[in-house]
Amino acid sequence: MNSLTELLPERRGDRALYVLARSGRLPADALPTHVRWQLVVDFHSIGWTDVDIAEHTRMTTYTTARIRSSLGLAPNRPRVEGMTA
Repeated sequence: MNSLTELLPERRGDRALYVLARSGRLPADALPTHVRWQLVVDFHSIGWTDVDIAEHTRMTTYTTARIRSSLGLAPNRPRVEGMTA
């Protein structure tokens, strides 16, 4: 299972709220808890850090880290751009 949507039944309107929040047009605070958790799972899975997720969803880094930790996900490390080997 890759996402919480496979674990939680979808409620009416949740998908539309999810799409708005994922695009950055709706603050995550306006979402039901399970949808907020889904955002964290999805952004974490593509490598976003807690800071990246918090800035995009307009959550605090504390809330983002708390959700991620509750889901048993390890923190992602920031990518260092422009590094050469």
